[in-house]
Amino acid sequence: MTARQMLRSASQVLSMAWSSLLEPERYVSAECRPLGASLNSTEWQANSVVLIESRLAQMHRAVVIWLSGFFRLVDRKERILDLGCGSGPFLSYFASKGYRNLCGIEPDAALIRNIPAGLPAEVKNCRAEDIDYPDGHFDVIFIYCVLHHLKGTEAYRAACGEINRLLKPGGLVFIMEPGRYRLFLAIEVVTKFLAVFSRTFRAFAATMVEEEVDQHFFLRNHRVVSDSLLSYGFRPVVDDYFIYSWIFTARKPKP
Repeated sequence: MTARQMLRSASQVLSMAWSSLLEPERYVSAECRPLGASLNSTEWQANSVVLIESRLAQMHRAVVIWLSGFFRLVDRKERILDLGCGSGPFLSYFASKGYRNLCGIEPDAALIRNIPAGLPAEVKNCRAEDIDYPDGHFDVIFIYCVLHHLKGTEAYRAACGEINRLLKPGGLVFIMEPGRYRLFLAIEVVTKFLAVFSRTFRAFAATMVEEEVDQHFFLRNHRVVSDSLLSYGFRPVVDDYFIYSWIFTARKPKP
């Protein structure tokens, strides 16, 4: 590690230690929290709502989904799982496009409570390791900015194993996550500058600070995900980047 990296790591540890005294619930591990409790801080919840509803986020969602080939590859009758659906922005978007066989998994009950009433989707409040759907239950699994929250490469591999289990043969997985490290660092700097002038960028900067450690680790190791899926025989359909986002679409092999 360079001296700069050591100082940065030390400052993060001290900051978390101080914050844990003021807000201890924020630093309780997800495994120790009962379902029904929020897994994120109050500030993160508020900032995520601002981001989700912003025009910038809406445009980004539309572009990355188009680049992933989703609407070209997925029939409206197919069963879709939004893994880590949050407050349902993508479920709502798919429903607006005529998709009706929608399911979501989200461990944070506070986010589920923000899902619009009347959305035609089955949403379960559970963790990934507690998913009780049978093998091969879904035609499509959709994942947007969820995997980088996982703690380390073994957790990424475990998630890929669950994706493989839940998808039927010939099914598709769509993954959109941070991917380009140096560009991401540049965006961090620009975001903090624009946060002075824009509510959207203030929210973006705040959520990035809360997720910084996990995001940076994933950016360095995101290829573990594609390598794991390839080891199960998945065939890439799209493997590309849009700004800093990694877009990966792959099909599970048939017997």
